[in-house]
Amino acid sequence: MRPVKNSFVTLPNHSQISVSFIGTVKLSPHLVLEDVLYVPYFKFNLISVSALTGKNDLSLSFFNHACIIQDVRLLRMIGKGNLLGGLYVLDGHSLRLDSQDIDKTCTSVTVVNVISSHVWHSRLGHPSLKKLILLKDLLYFSHDHKKNDIPCSVCPLAKQRHLSFVSNNHLFKCAFDLIHCDTWGPYPVPTYNGRHYFLTLVDDCTRFTWVYLMKHKSDAKSIIPKFFSLVETQFH
Repeated sequence: MRPVKNSFVTLPNHSQISVSFIGTVKLSPHLVLEDVLYVPYFKFNLISVSALTGKNDLSLSFFNHACIIQDVRLLRMIGKGNLLGGLYVLDGHSLRLDSQDIDKTCTSVTVVNVISSHVWHSRLGHPSLKKLILLKDLLYFSHDHKKNDIPCSVCPLAKQRHLSFVSNNHLFKCAFDLIHCDTWGPYPVPTYNGRHYFLTLVDDCTRFTWVYLMKHKSDAKSIIPKFFSLVETQFH
């Protein structure tokens, strides 16, 4: 692999994506890809059929469920692509890998990256594994119990249930023995008379609530004494 400069790939929408490296990918002893472009922007590894047949004595047969790659000289199949999500995904087991002719690090090369079940688990809002397996044929991911049993760090924190709280709701027997006060705001949209805040006063015994609109948060300092005067005058 060697770096390249001022090299681009043109997409169908006429936009150009830069190429960082160019090199050779050895998928198997019988299938070697030359002048492979490394495009960091791409999320999938794609093989051009014309480039594949142009530099190799190969023939490709496309069917409704798979694509067969044959070596014209050897007269045998050297690769197979299964139709998956509208694309022919190269099957690594069909490449007839030879441990003596190819480095072990090359055996993990795939043509199309299938999204793992852990990524779909995060995308779909962390559903249970049982529900996710029901969608594996639609989302095109394989389920391996040994690899997919990795616990999710988010699920136990987001889904755990807290024990019920002990009720401490002891109401006062008489009205106005205890008043709860709270201010709220500022709200970005004012009322018709320019109020951005409001003050709530809740009686602990009756749960009756008074609401006062305020232009400024400091208006509560004058409203609360007036409220106490109202209580003394009207309710004794």
